[in-house]
Amino acid sequence: MRRRSSLHNFDLKRPDGTTAAQRLFGQEFPDLFESVLSTFTELPMPRRSSSSQLPNPWYGQPVSA
Repeated sequence: MRRRSSLHNFDLKRPDGTTAAQRLFGQEFPDLFESVLSTFTELPMPRRSSSSQLPNPWYGQPVSA
């Protein structure tokens, strides 16, 4: 028996536009991705580093061949 995820049951549609969950339960469900994305808020800003960023002294220095 193959294992299926909710993605298969609630998002993949047949050519007639129905999902497996709609056919099984006999009702329509909200769009899977829209309902998940609606729970997210604006992403927070990244944390500042506790140590100051020192420039790399080796970057850009000429190297003899």
